[in-house]
Amino acid sequence: MSVSKQYLFKSFVGAITVAGLAVILFSVQRLPLAQLDWRFLILAVITVVFCSRLGVALPRVKAEITVGDTLIFFAMFLYGAEAATLLAAAEGFALSLRVSRKPRVFLFNSAQMACSTFVTGWVLRSLLGPIEALHRIDDPAKYLAATCIMALVQYIANSGLAALYTALKDGQPVWRTWRRHYLWTSITYFAGASVASITADVVGAIGLSAALIISPIIAIIYFSYRTYVKKLEAAAELRESEERYRELFENAKDATYVHDLHGRYISVNRAAEKLTGYTRTEILGKHFGDFVPAEQIPKIGEHLCRKLADFGETTYESEVLTKDGRRLAVEVSSHLIFESGVAVAVQGAARDISERKAAEEKLKAYSEQLRALSARLQSAREQEGTRIAREIHDELGSALTSLKWDLEEMEKMTSASSDQSELAALREKLQAPMKLADMAISAIRRIASELRPSILDDLGLVPAIEWQAQQFQERTGIICDCDCFLEKVELSEEQATAVFRILQEALTNVLRHAQATRVKIKINIENGHFALSVSDNGKGITESEKSEQHSLGILGMRERAHLISGEIDINSVEKQGTVILVQVPLLDQGFEMTN
Repeated sequence: MSVSKQYLFKSFVGAITVAGLAVILFSVQRLPLAQLDWRFLILAVITVVFCSRLGVALPRVKAEITVGDTLIFFAMFLYGAEAATLLAAAEGFALSLRVSRKPRVFLFNSAQMACSTFVTGWVLRSLLGPIEALHRIDDPAKYLAATCIMALVQYIANSGLAALYTALKDGQPVWRTWRRHYLWTSITYFAGASVASITADVVGAIGLSAALIISPIIAIIYFSYRTYVKKLEAAAELRESEERYRELFENAKDATYVHDLHGRYISVNRAAEKLTGYTRTEILGKHFGDFVPAEQIPKIGEHLCRKLADFGETTYESEVLTKDGRRLAVEVSSHLIFESGVAVAVQGAARDISERKAAEEKLKAYSEQLRALSARLQSAREQEGTRIAREIHDELGSALTSLKWDLEEMEKMTSASSDQSELAALREKLQAPMKLADMAISAIRRIASELRPSILDDLGLVPAIEWQAQQFQERTGIICDCDCFLEKVELSEEQATAVFRILQEALTNVLRHAQATRVKIKINIENGHFALSVSDNGKGITESEKSEQHSLGILGMRERAHLISGEIDINSVEKQGTVILVQVPLLDQGFEMTN
């Protein structure tokens, strides 16, 4: 709120407060004390203490008849404008204390009620004469006019001041504020004035004491009506809730349905019609089994039984049969509907996942193609390694061996020479190339064995595992125990190569990461599968390390196992080591190379 608007608001509140105080003082001065009695005191106490808290809501509009307002009109009919003005000021003050503790609020409300009631009394007195005598005049038309004028003037004055207060406080136009918040409150004023005029007429006929005697009957009528209004409000809220539910149900993008516990559809939305191709009339009353493949019915029944057992929600994938004969993949989420704590129906939503399924199948096919490519590349690499190892071993190894023989022959020839000094020098020069030839031969054998261990082709997988364990221990100093009591294993060449490479990778990981001092290798046959176990006593491996993208060694082992229809399981305990178990089906168990 700007400074100018804030100043205007405070000035308005101050002006009404001062005017209200002046009205109260004027009313006190003009108050006809002779006409006031114990009945007015009782009326004032009831109005201020009790009736400001009571109101009756009016159906279909946001307004209520406040009993305190009705009694203010009643006091005006019986005791005049001054008494009603003071009673209104007290009622406004008491009502404000319930909603605020700010002096500005309850002073303004009290002044507002006093001013509007004073204006109402002044207008009535100017037009029709003394107000307190109106109910004693035998002129129904004049009495009715007084009632209408009272309600209209009080409504205009009171709602006008309240609208000005709210508009200045919020910085909104006065007319818009009045129309939005106070337009329909006119009903409460006319209803309150009508009740007050009728009551004043009854009191004039039978007396206030008699009226008080029948007040319990009036109270019963009041609370009965209040209960009736609350029921109307609850019914209206229920209708609004049902309309919101119906709107959400109809406009849901997923096919939404309700069926009874026997599986017969009670309601479906437009999305269900669009998904299946059937109209609502064709679906309602039919069993869900009429719209799903026969093989899916037991699955759906199982989920229904599960819902009835634990009252929970179930989500599963199924298929629906469309009107044109297509099968659509759907994801169904459903739950029970209860009435008075008893399950009576099932509500669910079916989402079309055909496109997602197609994408998954495409991704699966692409993954299989990549696996086939990986298998082909690995096979080609193994074949090329075998060829290179063979050529290195056969060609270059043979050449170096021949070179060494020639050098040894030259050494023997120099031993027969007579010039010992020259021969000794020549023999010394021959030692260096002979040592170099020995080193080259050893390196060639090592490279050839790494490219493709000849022992794997010559003797088989079990001797190759034993040889690899021995080589690992000699090269690293890590104790490597090998329990290999099998003589022969029925594995294909691809399987044997993959298992051997997995063993090499596992030992490499032990050397690089495990910080182990002992490794144990064990092989056996279990349930038609060849099993290779590699365990160490190192620091272990975490779950995140198993699955992270940079764990290429583990990924390579898993991929090799998959390509030969095998499985690999890695179990680890922190600071207690890791166990890698590889299981591969034997040839007689129907092994097929994964392409």
